[in-house]
Amino acid sequence: MPRDKSLAWAHFEKVGQGLYKQDQVKCKYCRRQSAGQAGKVDAHLKRCTEYAIQLSHEKNGGLPAGPIESYTHRISPGEQARLDKKLALALFAGRPTIRNI
Repeated sequence: MPRDKSLAWAHFEKVGQGLYKQDQVKCKYCRRQSAGQAGKVDAHLKRCTEYAIQLSHEKNGGLPAGPIESYTHRISPGEQARLDKKLALALFAGRPTIRNI
């Protein structure tokens, strides 16, 4: 009875044959090509950074993984100051509500 295919194959596309008529596959995440051997496919997924990022997004409900500090560059310092002031007003108003913000 033949062995079941590894689940890793779902993350690769067949792109043709190589020099020695061996199947070539391409990673769906980083687009790197390699020989279509089960060991190489499994090894690639273990070290593929793009796959790791995709996996962490799925685990976090679609949110990117990483420290919050890495996302602060997306707003201007003026916008950050305005949001900080609104947050402080809401917190020190006695009853923080959405209306205070």
